[in-house]
Parts: sequence; structure tokens; C-alpha cells
Amino acid sequence: MVYLSFISSCSHCVNNMAPSYLCNLLEKVEDAHGRDTRASSRNDLVVRRSHIAVGDKAFQHRGPLCWNSIPSDVRDSATIVAFKKCLFWLVYV
Repeated sequence: MVYLSFISSCSHCVNNMAPSYLCNLLEKVEDAHGRDTRASSRNDLVVRRSHIAVGDKAFQHRGPLCWNSIPSDVRDSATIVAFKKCLFWLVYV
């Protein structure tokens, strides 16, 4: 599934385990503005608006959409192994 690769890449970026060129494409909501909102406490990513259909398929747009769609308890897993296990159970069970 393509969405799993987006979610896995976003997880690596959020945990600073991905290359810097990928991490620079994503921005956390808490870093985007100084206000304390529910989205910033849930570790959400900013979804960049796209004005063309091709841009909707880009990692900087589709990645945050997929990342924000999974439950926050899965996103807040302590390790990558635990995250992938929770994600597996979420998708396949």
C-alpha cells in the first residue's frame, strides 16, 4: 500500500531519522504558529495546500494527510518497532 510508505516516511521525519531533504518538506503544527491548539498537542503535521491536481500526490501534501489520519496513540509509539506493529494492527486487522 502506498499510504503505508507515506506514513512510515512521515514517522521517520518526525523522529529525525530521515534524510534532511525529506524532513524539510514537513512541518509540525506546533512549529507553524505559536498558539497551543489540539492539533499541536496531537503531533499533527501541516497539510500544505495544492492548487493543481499533480501537487495533491506530492509527499509534502499526501504525507501529512496520511499521518494526521492515524490515531494519536499509534503516532506516539515509543519506538519504530512499536509504531510499525501498531500500524500493522490498524491496517490489516
